[in-house]
Amino acid sequence: MADLLNLHPKVRAAAAQLVKTMREAGYMAMITSGYRSPRAQAVLRRKYETCLARGRPECLPAARPGLSEHNYGLAVDVVTDAPPEHRQYIAESVGLTYAGTADPVHYGAFSFSEWLSLLKQAGIV
Repeated sequence: MADLLNLHPKVRAAAAQLVKTMREAGYMAMITSGYRSPRAQAVLRRKYETCLARGRPECLPAARPGLSEHNYGLAVDVVTDAPPEHRQYIAESVGLTYAGTADPVHYGAFSFSEWLSLLKQAGIV
C-alpha cells in the first residue's frame, strides 16, 4: 500500500486531485507509491539494476536512496491508462510534474533538472 501520510501535504493534495481529475476524464488511475524510506528505495533500486542487467526493455527507473523525490515525500507513482500528453497536462493542472515516458508512473513536485539542482545545492550529489 502506498504511504501517502508521509507525503508533503501539498503533494498529497495534488496527488489526490491528479487521480480525481484523471478519473473524471474517464481514465483509470491509482496511486501505487508515495513516500519511500531509504530502505524501500534501495530495494527498488536493486530490482531496477537487476532488470537492466537482464536487458529487459520495460525497467522502471529507481534512483539511489537519498536521490529520489519519494524519499522526501515529494512524489507519487500513479498507474493510469491516460496517454502521455494527457498525463502531462493533468499533472501540470494540479501543480505536479510528469516525468514522461522515461518514468511513466512518476509525478513529482519538481522537474528532473530542478530536483537535480536542489540536490546539488544541498550537497547531496
